[in-house]
Amino acid sequence: EPAVPGISALACGHDDVVAVFAPDHPLARATKVRAPALAEYELLTLARLRLADPGVHDLLERLLALAKAQNRQRSVLNILVTQALAHQAQACQSQALTSLERALTLAAPQGYVRTFVDEGEKVRLMIADYRVGIERHSHPLLPYTDKLLAAFPQLEIENQQSEILSSRE
Repeated sequence: EPAVPGISALACGHDDVVAVFAPDHPLARATKVRAPALAEYELLTLARLRLADPGVHDLLERLLALAKAQNRQRSVLNILVTQALAHQAQACQSQALTSLERALTLAAPQGYVRTFVDEGEKVRLMIADYRVGIERHSHPLLPYTDKLLAAFPQLEIENQQSEILSSRE
């Protein structure tokens, strides 16, 4: 059963497609064995569309466990950021910041920036909140959070410049 029609249905508000979160759904079952990267991408996309759905946490935990078992650090990072967004969407700020901290801890040694910046304003605000909580303690992630926060406005300026160029063309 292809996930793309499901993604379209979810985006259009068809809640009957929420069945993809059920443990017996083919896409959900794929995460119990060796999920191909495409199935993981589809499942993560579905999770992003349903961030406010409490059932999304089970799906993300299965994806996270599989990615960790297969030592796919980039996938672990993406799943942790999605977990943070899901917790935030469900007004669980403490859990959101915990997931964010796990993602930052994993990403900092590699210097990942785009993973966070591409998520937009919600992640920027979450990083800013996290930074406020750690700044008093000289936390080792403080310089990295500063680096990430500095990257957000730069991308906004680049986007504005490209819009100006587009309007001139």
